[in-house]
Amino acid sequence: MNFARAVNLLRHEATLADAILKVSWRRTPFGAVVPGPDQTEGGVCATCFTLESGITLSCAHNMRGLFVPNIGFHACRVFVAESSGRITELHDGCLQLFPDYDACVIAGFQSGTRYHIARRKVDQIHSCHLRGYEANTGPFQSRVTPDGRSVEIHSANISSVAQTFNALIPRPIIFQVNSADVKVNNKPGYILDTAAKVGLSGGPMLDAADATVAGLCFIGLPADAHQKTQIGAIDVRQFPFI
Repeated sequence: MNFARAVNLLRHEATLADAILKVSWRRTPFGAVVPGPDQTEGGVCATCFTLESGITLSCAHNMRGLFVPNIGFHACRVFVAESSGRITELHDGCLQLFPDYDACVIAGFQSGTRYHIARRKVDQIHSCHLRGYEANTGPFQSRVTPDGRSVEIHSANISSVAQTFNALIPRPIIFQVNSADVKVNNKPGYILDTAAKVGLSGGPMLDAADATVAGLCFIGLPADAHQKTQIGAIDVRQFPFI
């Protein structure tokens, strides 16, 4: 695809990312899904996005326990939903984690929306956009499969829980993060001031000049608050695996 055409396409589509969704359910001793609205739960786990090369990225810390049922439940399935409504199931073993960058490569899924990697230097990016989805929301319907032994999702409307932030001013930083689930040290990236909610991790930070991806959102501050006042994005151009 021509680079200028790809940029225009991304602008037209409002540079959307994709949402990772998980649904867990209880089952009987015979393996059937237990009926009832309280026997199934699910929601948005994280955000992800696909590069023009076909590599899909998210955050490593979002992926721990992704294929483990929620507490009190017996089974689960994981999907990626796109703004178009397309739903793709992910399977255990599709994740390759790079914890030194808090990054993850997801095999088995490529989005219909692709991003070129930013070309401009760190000090040349003066405005940026963030894309993601609010965690623990349920922008989809679920139903028992015809065999009665599993649950699937349908009618996903992730745009209803989108987090879209435009024209933010990025401040370059060298990250020194040593939390329980994220350890990223001596890695360049950006800090942005914005009122985001949990779930933006794994989403792209875009150079506003041309809608190319410069960073991967991976931390929000305050650390234990659902409502954030700052977002940290690690520079994707240092990733040796893309």
